[in-house]
Amino acid sequence: PEFEPSRCAVHVRNELEIAAPASNVWSWLVHARLWPTYYNNSHNVVFVTDTESSTLRQDTRFTWRTFDVDLQSQVREYVEGERIA
Repeated sequence: PEFEPSRCAVHVRNELEIAAPASNVWSWLVHARLWPTYYNNSHNVVFVTDTESSTLRQDTRFTWRTFDVDLQSQVREYVEGERIA
């Protein structure tokens, strides 16, 4: 409930139909360092915590750039294969 769109200062929803199993899509999503290889508005993804990890997980903090804005993000909710906030 804490992350419902009505309770968040910023809410983003990207939706795209992909002819692939959900597990494959999830794998690409959590490999944040790879975002720039398929999402043109993603740049300079750097893990601040879990620097040796290749994937996002609960409490991972990272910096990145999108739409000419530098962001600091943290994974606050992580349910494998289901949702990430």
